[in-house]
Amino acid sequence: MAKEITTQAENKVSIIGKLLNVNIRKGKARETGADYASVTYEVRVRQSYEGHEEVSDVMVENTANMLIQKGPKAGQVNPAYENIVNMEKFVTAKNAGIDAADTVVITRGELMDNTYVSKQSGKVVPQRRVRASFCARANNPEAEDIASFRADIFIMSMTDEVDSEGTETGRLLIKGGLVGYGGKLGVLEFVVEDPSKVDFIRRTYEENQTGSFVGRIRDCVKNVVAKKTTGSWGEDIPDNAPTAIHELIITGGAEMPYEEDFAYDPTDIRKAFNVRKAMLEQKLEESRKPKPAPKASAESLW
Repeated sequence: MAKEITTQAENKVSIIGKLLNVNIRKGKARETGADYASVTYEVRVRQSYEGHEEVSDVMVENTANMLIQKGPKAGQVNPAYENIVNMEKFVTAKNAGIDAADTVVITRGELMDNTYVSKQSGKVVPQRRVRASFCARANNPEAEDIASFRADIFIMSMTDEVDSEGTETGRLLIKGGLVGYGGKLGVLEFVVEDPSKVDFIRRTYEENQTGSFVGRIRDCVKNVVAKKTTGSWGEDIPDNAPTAIHELIITGGAEMPYEEDFAYDPTDIRKAFNVRKAMLEQKLEESRKPKPAPKASAESLW
């Protein structure tokens, strides 16, 4: 008997790092009129793994109603709302510099599928985000930086990455399904870089299996150097092109896939995927509808 699709998969994000900035917004929900607060903030993480060190600026977000809406505590102030409001008091690198900024800890974050339809291109744009209900100042400011995830991933596909010239990079790309609340399916891309781990996953896992994986969040900017020639002769002039990198790097996990009783049924995943696909197709259709013409303004004398 497979795992019920309504059972939410493990999906945990942990972050420790310096608080760069905080943006808090308060308002009222359109449908209910309930007061709410939302926050987005960036955390700078200097982490070392798989033999190298890198710096990531991880964006985190959360939205919470001021009052608890359901259950025995309905009508009481929502602790998640209080946490958002309290972040106004945190010291950020934007206001005080990176050395004086608070070191913050997030232990209850989760990876979210934020795929959307671009208004400019009219195309589906894959994107992920990190959501966390609580952010706290670190008790130990010297705590080691980290931006990690632990998740139960349904393997939808595994492919070897190729660069713009069609050459294999040695990295393995995994299209993974994350089962969320109510059986909603999120689809994210995961990357395996270490050659020995690529080999292990290739030998151990297959598509349509569910496994437990851990890894690191990479949100950084890298310079991609392209050679450009200014004329038909002479030297090639390198052109530095800063490129935003947003990747989920798998660095470990369980030795074997989950047995059938603890794994998701591929048929259930397909049904959830089709629901997601239909939603995106509807958004695509809406984006293609002609927009109403703007109202004509009075003719300018100039």
